[in-house]
Amino acid sequence: MSSAVMIAERRTTRTGSAAVPAALLTESLWKSYRMGVTDVHALRGVDLRIGRGDFVAIMGPSGCGKSTLLHTLGGLQSPTSGSVVIEGSDLAGLTDAQRTELRRRLIGFVFQRFNLFPTLTVEGNLRLAERICLGWKSAERGAKRRLELLDLLGLASKRGHKPMELSGGEQQRVALARALIHEPAILLADEPTGNLDSENTDNVLSMLERVHEELGQTIVLITHDIDVAEAAQRVVLMKDGAILDR
Repeated sequence: MSSAVMIAERRTTRTGSAAVPAALLTESLWKSYRMGVTDVHALRGVDLRIGRGDFVAIMGPSGCGKSTLLHTLGGLQSPTSGSVVIEGSDLAGLTDAQRTELRRRLIGFVFQRFNLFPTLTVEGNLRLAERICLGWKSAERGAKRRLELLDLLGLASKRGHKPMELSGGEQQRVALARALIHEPAILLADEPTGNLDSENTDNVLSMLERVHEELGQTIVLITHDIDVAEAAQRVVLMKDGAILDR
């Protein structure tokens, strides 16, 4: 039996259980593009259920549709057909403005590129994200959340540093803190260790595991790396736009 299949068969007793309310559901999800006279099917009938508090890795080779799936789950792209339901809200029934608001409230994104504002400090980057996601809510609550996240992610001593003064792993942990500042229902991470060396990869994965365990955060992690996928409770395999294992 291959190591990929062995990992995909790992389960915890509560992960994927029907008793756990769904944070995210897809049904017969298709995404197609027109390239010249050819239809390219990036997603082919994806059915996926992710329970609240699950940590799921979606793994497959480059070009298999992983990132397209994540962007569709996060409402950044619309499917050609099928449905995406996030915390009971069907994205197909929402206007563009409503999808944007749902994304702002319920989803946190971490990408391969850190995308931090270089002129802002660590805390400044978090404060900006806080304003965008939460508006002008309690300053006291925001300050408490920032301190909790910086402490949880081992960044408390770096709060006054700017991105250029941090290592790649530290910058990605700042990006993770930024994605969590508004207490999202779901964290979507697209190849978050793709730009990191092995040591920083291990550090970021440890932080994701800690966020999952201590905050109960629902996490969907996209990766092509079997070693990265091992951090998750459950591994979903993709090939040619379809789910091989859920």
